[in-house]
Amino acid sequence: MKEYYTNPSEIITARVLVVCDDNFLALRRTSNHNHNSGNELPGGKIDPGESIEQGLKRELNEEANIEIVINHEQLFFLNERTITDGNKYLGSTIKLYGSYLLVDQRPEIKLSSEHDDFRWISLSQIDQTNITPDSLTCINSFLAYLI
Repeated sequence: MKEYYTNPSEIITARVLVVCDDNFLALRRTSNHNHNSGNELPGGKIDPGESIEQGLKRELNEEANIEIVINHEQLFFLNERTITDGNKYLGSTIKLYGSYLLVDQRPEIKLSSEHDDFRWISLSQIDQTNITPDSLTCINSFLAYLI
């Protein structure tokens, strides 16, 4: 699935569900960051000219210092929506992709300046945790796929 981001009215985003021992990695955005507060899966916008796989690899490395290889079999289209609120992307279409990474041991996490904390959250405690909407979409989709 080598879809490259080239259309300026489309924003391609991707998230990765990193799972270890029935817990997933969640990052908390810094309070001064201009996004939804709460815990989120690593990922973000795909840069122009990047494949989704390349962008997701870059984002995971930038945000948590984790090196991975994502192949197209692990990549899923999750949803598409149009921005209707007053932010700078008003009228743009956002496409959300997701991937997963099952690990045997928890990797060493080094956060970027975008995040101030991380935690491993039990898959059974998703409903009691403040998860951002895109991340929750990704988690629920993968849980439905894996079960």
